[in-house]
Amino acid sequence: MKAINKYFLMMLTGSLMTFSACSDDEWAPGPQTDPSCIGAYFVAGEGLDTSDNSYYYELEPEAAMEFTLTVGRTNTDGAATVGIVPLVNTENVFQIPESVSFEAGQAETTMTVSFPSAEIGIAYELELALAEGTYDVYNSLTAIKAEVIRIKWNDIETAICIDGLVPNFFAAPYPDPFYVDAEYASLPGGVERVRLTNPYKPATGVDENGIDIGYPNNAEADMVNNNVTMLIEISGAKASIANTALGFDWGYGEFFAGTVASNLGQSEATYPLGVVTRDTEGALESIIFGANSMYSGMANYQDGGAYPASNPTCFFFSLEAMTDYLEEISAE
Repeated sequence: MKAINKYFLMMLTGSLMTFSACSDDEWAPGPQTDPSCIGAYFVAGEGLDTSDNSYYYELEPEAAMEFTLTVGRTNTDGAATVGIVPLVNTENVFQIPESVSFEAGQAETTMTVSFPSAEIGIAYELELALAEGTYDVYNSLTAIKAEVIRIKWNDIETAICIDGLVPNFFAAPYPDPFYVDAEYASLPGGVERVRLTNPYKPATGVDENGIDIGYPNNAEADMVNNNVTMLIEISGAKASIANTALGFDWGYGEFFAGTVASNLGQSEATYPLGVVTRDTEGALESIIFGANSMYSGMANYQDGGAYPASNPTCFFFSLEAMTDYLEEISAE
């Protein structure tokens, strides 16, 4: 018992020493919010990265060169004006209002940020803060960041597709190469994209190599949408395609397709992503979505179910790359 009491007293002494180590001179109160301030803040919008309060805007060249931010307040008594302070503005490309105003009782208002002189292919950064004295110092949304880039698309001179999606349901010839209209973009962070415009539009002829110019199995009567865009997202040596309506209907609703792993939550080990190959200079050579990499379906067939495609779907960016592939698979 004595030993226990002695140990207990030592613990108390240690605790007392720890407590006494802090003096009044070392303690300081944190910043205080003026109780009369309106509690202004930036309202979290769609796409906000809450880790650093930032937005990232990738815009097509024809898109409106502006975006909208919403500012809110917790104290809605009376009318109020909140100053907007630019902290970062690349090349002063962003046109920013000096302030936003609230009418009495109004909890939220909007502001438009425009960038009419932004050039295609250049990333611009913006950082804004609310004027001091208008916000709660413990609110984390009193400053906001944004990065804007207008995507620069470069025409791909040669783009050839071998479709393995339609043969999932119909006895379409395979492999049957055809030309598609394609563009390429390189974005910040190492992101690359290939954009295919109306890849299944009807063929208009055959070139000197016997390759169809357009998809040979469609007629104009099959088309339900002539404004289709298919995006291939490239990350290093892998590629994926979001679920995309393909713009034609063979009697069971519009065809659709995408990569299994990225859209249906399946394992890449079983449903691999596309494989990207490049030439010695790093330019795209081919993107091959192998067996079970992609799925296809038709809107009105089996409740719009998605079915993995056993035939590869391939995109080649030179005639030589396509020829080499066909020779390789014919030798297997």
